[in-house]
Amino acid sequence: MIAGGWKALRMSIERAEDDQLSVGRELKRRGFCERDVLIGLSASGKTPFVLAAMRAARQIGGRCFGITCNRSSRMASLAHETVVLRVGPEAVAGSSRMKCATGQKMVLNMISTGSMIRLGRAYEGLMIDMQPKNRKLKRRAALIISEIARVDKATAERALRKARGNIRLAILSLGSYISTKPKPEPKKK
Repeated sequence: MIAGGWKALRMSIERAEDDQLSVGRELKRRGFCERDVLIGLSASGKTPFVLAAMRAARQIGGRCFGITCNRSSRMASLAHETVVLRVGPEAVAGSSRMKCATGQKMVLNMISTGSMIRLGRAYEGLMIDMQPKNRKLKRRAALIISEIARVDKATAERALRKARGNIRLAILSLGSYISTKPKPEPKKK
């Protein structure tokens, strides 16, 4: 969710950050429930839209995390956990989208990568639940299948077509087994 909705991704809608009323309705519309996690992003840690979203998520029973650049922010009191980035002052005062937003994006990338691994959507550093819907992704999927199943590219491409784009099924059809369970820790000597 973004203050101002999808339109705010194309044009600036500064006042939308102050909207606290629509957030609860939007969470309910999206089916947010107690099993869900909300990650609030606010450079200052005091953006009304973000804080309202965190309050609404907590009322529903969901978990809340915050990512901010202000260690004494109001966000910390609403979040179950808060990541505070120390990025230093912006190069251009008054614009938090440079250092802070870049740092927040890096943290989100780490969270999503870790989540994909923990959910078993990756195997030995390779995305096995990718949706190969264009030529580039079909080539990438074939390379992944080729590497895991130890077959040539043409065989991998055929298996991917037969599996209707399902990388896991293509790998299994080639006689390879994928275990996405974490490997046990090596025993210490």
